[in-house]
Amino acid sequence: MARTSRSTYVSYMEDGLLWIEEIPVGSVNGSNKTFTLTYSPNPTSSLQLEVNGQTVRQGAGKDYTISGDTITTAIAYPTGTELYARYRVEPS
Repeated sequence: MARTSRSTYVSYMEDGLLWIEEIPVGSVNGSNKTFTLTYSPNPTSSLQLEVNGQTVRQGAGKDYTISGDTITTAIAYPTGTELYARYRVEPS
């Protein structure tokens, strides 16, 4: 199933700092490994990705990497898998 719209919730905003909670956009179909966010996490290390309610690890050789607003997962998750992202956006 391809997700083309986002479910986004800004949970905190002060002085340009946002805490974003959203469902990344991308097909969860057993072959796609690329998902996009509304914003680029800043700092990148603030991104927490959950797969079916379990937090997965960020970084080379781990469960996913992040570049800008694009998440690349190590595996292609099967149809029905739920992805959820939580991250900060600070002014550059």
